[in-house]
Amino acid sequence: MVTSLSKLAALIQDGSVPAWMRETVTAKREEILNALERNQPYTLTGPLGEEVIIQRADKTAAAA
Repeated sequence: MVTSLSKLAALIQDGSVPAWMRETVTAKREEILNALERNQPYTLTGPLGEEVIIQRADKTAAAA
């Protein structure tokens, strides 16, 4: 499980995620960041119905 946006970015850069996810994150970057700024989750949907939810972590959970 990826627990931070920076970790997701690193996985995208090294090619460890499916192409659809890399393309979607690149295309929807501003929408994703806007949702996170409003503390709202953003759901990516893959071609086979996969769902990846990106959301801000609770600060206490992120520190653990």
